[in-house]
Amino acid sequence: MKKQLFLIMALGFLCTGLLSAQETAQSSLVLQWGMGHLKKQDLTFSPMIHSGWSPIQIELGYQRSKRLEQRVSVHYSEYTSQLDQAFTFYSFYNGEGRNYPHNFSLLEINYALGKPLVSTADWQFILGARSSNSLFLSAYEYGPSGSTAYYYSFALELWLDVQWQFDEKQRLEVELAAPAIAFNSRSPYLTQDDPYFEDIYSHRDLASTLAYIKRGEWQSWGKSQKVTADLRYSYALIDNLELGIGYGLSLNANQKPARFVQVEQAFYLTGKVNF
Repeated sequence: MKKQLFLIMALGFLCTGLLSAQETAQSSLVLQWGMGHLKKQDLTFSPMIHSGWSPIQIELGYQRSKRLEQRVSVHYSEYTSQLDQAFTFYSFYNGEGRNYPHNFSLLEINYALGKPLVSTADWQFILGARSSNSLFLSAYEYGPSGSTAYYYSFALELWLDVQWQFDEKQRLEVELAAPAIAFNSRSPYLTQDDPYFEDIYSHRDLASTLAYIKRGEWQSWGKSQKVTADLRYSYALIDNLELGIGYGLSLNANQKPARFVQVEQAFYLTGKVNF
């Protein structure tokens, strides 16, 4: 625990020092859309491995650059997965029905703050910290019944961004992040326990969600591993407008209450407006 507190304090001092150095900056709005693929296994529910492609992969971001680099982004993606063919079932209460695919929704809100350690006409090397806030919701459908799962994660990450300027119009960028410490909350083992029923007793979505989060715990790299990487190529059509393509990879594993592994990949188009 002392090691975790030291990491939090160190990153806090880093952010404070970076904020004190901010000057007038160039701002940008970024929109990304693409095709994503998700593959996940959650032993809390079953040993089945779910996977699927989806065109619902969108991210909106804001950047502010000068002596410091600040970035805010909101990312949303949604996937469905069906392990077998659709089937018809009979329910005593509702009559005949058909099963639905499993559904997985991912929402991430991130804020990154870094300082360029190397900045030349060709290269820029930025190092800093990122607040990564994730919400993963899963709906498993079993025909006449189903279950839902939640995974909330609030992480403080080490953040690295490297940019290579080919010429006046072309740029290649690599962004990497990994958590130093995270506060994670997951569905209980076998989906329901006494604390779970206490959390949903109010039958109010917001109150139940806050109760779920409250039961989370601080986890270091041993119980929670996550790495994200983004590779982007951009081309400046005019001074204030850039278009590009990119690839994103997110690896997420957690060990409590049961092993969870999730791999998300995305291939996307990018538009960036500078002002």
